[in-house]
Amino acid sequence: MGLKPWSMVADIGGTNARFGIHDATTGGLHGIRRYSVADYANFDQVLTRFLSDVTEISEWLPLPERACFAVACPVDEAAVSYTHLRAHET
Repeated sequence: MGLKPWSMVADIGGTNARFGIHDATTGGLHGIRRYSVADYANFDQVLTRFLSDVTEISEWLPLPERACFAVACPVDEAAVSYTHLRAHET
């Protein structure tokens, strides 16, 4: 059986970043992980960590088809400035 497609769901807060795998076939949530944002210098590092964890599960494709993020920070049009992670995403 091949690797399954998935979508990334994430809740990025001031204290924790939570990520999960949304199964594109069944609609179920899997591989939910919580990371302390204080342990990472920037958003790229915590995202890379989650993607590495997904690869270790070895059931899913290495990258998601889609992503949905809930963020606890101000959003100015297309830009996101995280409160505790040192990053500015567009």
